[in-house]
Amino acid sequence: MPSFKTLREQVLATPDINEGRSAEYLRLPTLHRQFVDDVVHKGMSIAEAQERATGRRSYSGLINTKRVAAAVAAERAIVAKQNSLTKKKVIDGILEAIALAKSKSDPSPMIAGWREIAKMCGFYEAVKADLTVTVQGKAVLDKLNALSDVELANLIGSDDVIDAEVVEVTESMRAPDAEV
Repeated sequence: MPSFKTLREQVLATPDINEGRSAEYLRLPTLHRQFVDDVVHKGMSIAEAQERATGRRSYSGLINTKRVAAAVAAERAIVAKQNSLTKKKVIDGILEAIALAKSKSDPSPMIAGWREIAKMCGFYEAVKADLTVTVQGKAVLDKLNALSDVELANLIGSDDVIDAEVVEVTESMRAPDAEV
């Protein structure tokens, strides 16, 4: 059996596996740390990492925990910093690949490159719609909700259909007492 002094020297000589880790990561329990490592360092999808950590395949689960999401973001930032990666460098690399594919007249990699740039710029993210109904609009909505299917079908078939215009409501346009 090795002595305490020998064990202490071995532990001190062993590199710290948590060196360079984010504070968010270090506060997580082991199961959550495994999930973060799988997503950030092993390149697993969220569903694969969730299945490995919990045995259930899910596209949400652990990543919806604020602490885990913060740890994933912090660890990704550390990896990006260590590799001198920036969003601009990644986009520039993809643009170079698109130019090469264009010179070879190969549209598939060009489309794939532009798709990746669009994802990075957030063009595929869902747009949040804000619907504000005025008192007059609420009265019309209540009236429409009270109609039967037959009455609605007759209304659609008639010339009395009310046309609507969609207007984006900004914070400055919102009434101070309006509920969201």
